[in-house]
Amino acid sequence: MKPENPFHIAPDESAPDAAAVHHFVCRGSFEIKPRTFPGLSVRRIESESSQCDFYDTHVWSLWFGNAILANENGWKHQAGDELFRSADTPQTPKFAEDFPDGPLRARLGDLTDIRALRKTASVNLQRDFFEAHDASRRIVLRLSVCRIATTRSRKVRTTLVEVLPVAGVKFDMGTVVQALATAGCRPTHENLVQEAYKICRVRPAPYSLKLRLAFAPETHARTVLLEIFSSLLSIARWNEEGIIKDIDTEFLHDYRVSLRKLRSVTGQVKGVFPEHLTEAWKKQIGDLCRRTNALRDFDVYLLSRRRLENMLPEELRGGLESFFEALRTEREVEAAQVADFLSSASYKNQIATLQDAWASSHSIEPSPNSARPILEVAGERIYKRFRRIRKTSKSITSETPDSMIHSIRIDCKKMRYLLECFGQLFAPDSVDLLASGLSKLQNRLGRYNDTSLQQDYLLQHAGRHLESGDTHLALSLGGLIGSLHHEHAALREKLCASLEAFSRGANARRAASLAKKEEK
Repeated sequence: MKPENPFHIAPDESAPDAAAVHHFVCRGSFEIKPRTFPGLSVRRIESESSQCDFYDTHVWSLWFGNAILANENGWKHQAGDELFRSADTPQTPKFAEDFPDGPLRARLGDLTDIRALRKTASVNLQRDFFEAHDASRRIVLRLSVCRIATTRSRKVRTTLVEVLPVAGVKFDMGTVVQALATAGCRPTHENLVQEAYKICRVRPAPYSLKLRLAFAPETHARTVLLEIFSSLLSIARWNEEGIIKDIDTEFLHDYRVSLRKLRSVTGQVKGVFPEHLTEAWKKQIGDLCRRTNALRDFDVYLLSRRRLENMLPEELRGGLESFFEALRTEREVEAAQVADFLSSASYKNQIATLQDAWASSHSIEPSPNSARPILEVAGERIYKRFRRIRKTSKSITSETPDSMIHSIRIDCKKMRYLLECFGQLFAPDSVDLLASGLSKLQNRLGRYNDTSLQQDYLLQHAGRHLESGDTHLALSLGGLIGSLHHEHAALREKLCASLEAFSRGANARRAASLAKKEEK
C-alpha cells in the first residue's frame, strides 16, 4: 500500500492507533535488507524517484503556520493533519489565488493572504515501500524509506524511515525499533520539509512588523529611543529588496508602516533629543515615505479591484476593465522609479546619514527627558495622545468636515504606534484592551477616509473619460462614486458612537493609569 501523505506516511485509516506510527531518521543512505528485522521477511512492493520543490512566502507564513506546500508530481499542501492536492499547473503559481479553485487554494489563501510564494528548497527523493511478513506469511507491518539528496549531488544525505502498523494485527514493534536503532536510525519528530531544509541549509527566520524589544522601565528614554529607531529602520530596510524586485505589495506596505512609525515616535516623544535634531530626522524620514506615496496608492486601488467591482451591477463592471488596466500600466512605471530610487547612491546616503546621527547621539547634550525613565515618558505621551483624541471627538457632529475626522484618524494612528513601541512596559490588561478598542476605531476611521479619497479620485477620472467620449467607463465610475457615497454616509453615522465608546469610561481610566493619573 503506497502512502498518501508525501511528508509523513499516513497510517491506515482503520488502524486503531494512529500514534503507533514510528518515525526514524538516519544520516546518509540506509537500506532495508531481507534480514534487517529478525524473524520477519521484508519485500519491496514499490519504488519511485522524484524531485520535490518546497514553497513558502518570504516571511515564512507556512513554516510558522505549521503547514507545507510542495510540488512533487503535482501540488500538495499539508495543514495540520489535512492533506490537499491540486494538479500541476502550466506556470508556477505566484499567489494562492493563482491555484485552481478548490480546498488547496482556499487553505493556502488563509495562510499566505496576498503574500507571494517562492521556492525555498529542492531535493531529489528515492522512495521504497515495503511489507514485512511473519513466519505464517501474514503482513504485520509496512515501511516507507525515503532517501533525500540535494539536486546538486546524487549523494544521499538523509534517510527517513516510517513504520506503520497493520489494522487488526497485533505485533510487538519493540524488535523492529531495536533493529533500526542498531542500524544507526534514531526516532524523530521531524518531517520531510524539515530534513530538506537542513541539508539545503535553509533556516526559516521569524519576521514581524512588531518590535521585539525588552527594556527595563527605569532605562533612560534616550537609550530606549535609539534602540527603537534602529530596530524600525532595520525592519523597513529588510523590505527593500522585495520592493525593488516587485515581489508583492506587502513589502512596500511594511516598509512604509515601519518608516511612518519611526517618524511618528521621533516626533511624539519630545524632550529626549534636542528639538532641532528631531525635526531634521522627521523631515528626512518623511521625505523617504513620500517617495513611495504614489506607488502605494496604485497598489491600494488594484488590491481593492474585486471589492469595487462587486459594488456595481453586473452590466457596469466591464466598464472598469480599462480603468484598472491603465492603473496597472501607471503602476509599472512608478514601481520602476521607486526601485531606481531605493537602489541609488542618494538613498543609501540618506540612510547612512540617519544611522550616523543616531550612532553619535549619545554624546549630544542632554535634553529635559533624555535621562528620565522610559516608563514615565512613554506613559505621559500615550495619555496625552488619548486626551487629544477624546477632546476632538466631543466636537464631532454631522456637519464636521472630513478634514477634522481625518485629524482624529491621524491621532489614533499615532497613539497606536506609541502602544506598539512601549506597550510591553505596562500591564497587559490595560494596554491590550486599549489597543483592541483603538484597532476597531481605526478600522472604521480608515474605511471612512478611504471612501472620501476614492470618491475624489474617481470623480477626476470620470470627468476626463466623459470628455474623451468613453461613456461606458464614465458610467461605471459614476456608479462606483454613488456606492462609495452611500457607504461614506453610513460610516459617518456610526463614527460618533464609535469615538464616544472608545474615549469614555474604562478606556479613559486605562490611559490615565499609564501616566499614573487619576481619571473618573
